[in-house]
Amino acid sequence: MSFFYEEQHLAFLREGYKHFSIAELTVEFNRHFKENRSEGSIRAATKNHKIKSGRTGRFAKGSKPWNKGVRGYTGANATSFKKGIRPHTWVPVGTETTTTKDNYWKVKVAEPNKWEFGHRLVWQQHNGPIPKGKAVVFKDGNKDNWRDITNLELIDRAVLLQYNKNRYGALPPELRTTGRLLAKITVAAGRRQKTEDKAQ
Repeated sequence: MSFFYEEQHLAFLREGYKHFSIAELTVEFNRHFKENRSEGSIRAATKNHKIKSGRTGRFAKGSKPWNKGVRGYTGANATSFKKGIRPHTWVPVGTETTTTKDNYWKVKVAEPNKWEFGHRLVWQQHNGPIPKGKAVVFKDGNKDNWRDITNLELIDRAVLLQYNKNRYGALPPELRTTGRLLAKITVAAGRRQKTEDKAQ
C-alpha cells in the first residue's frame, strides 16, 4: 500500500533533510510520526516533492570539519547499535524465508546472520557435506518441496547445466527424471569423446 505524504510530513522532510542523511532522516521520520517507512520510500518522497538537502558535500570557506584533529576510529555515535541491542531486521536462528530473486527457501542457521539454502541443509542432514562440483536439485521441480529428502537428488553441476540448457525443467513432472537421465548421458558421452580424442 502506498503512503500519502501530507503537508506535515513534507514540512518535516524539508527541514530534516538539511541536517540528516537519508538514513538518519528515515529513522527520525519514523520515530516522529510512528511510521515504518523505508529509506527508499523517504528518498522517493524527497525526489518526487523536489526536496533538497542544500548540502554540497563541501565545507564552506573558513569552516572546520567535525573530525579535525581526530585520528582513526572516533567511536560510536547516537545512531550506532549498542551492545546487546538487535537491529529491527534481526530474526532468530531457525527462521525460514525465500530469496527475493529466485524463490529458493533458506534457513537461518547461526548468528549473527548465517543462512543456508533449505534443500542443501536437508540433504546435508541426511547425507553429509555436498561434494565440490555437485548440486542438489528437486526431482519434481517444486522449490517449495524442499523438506522431503526423497524429492532431492545430488547431481553433477555439468549435468545440471545440460539439463537447463535443454530446458528439461519445462517437461511435465513425470518426465523430468527422464530429462535428468538424458542430461547425464549427454555429459557422459561428451566426456568419453574428449578422452578418446586425447588418446588418439
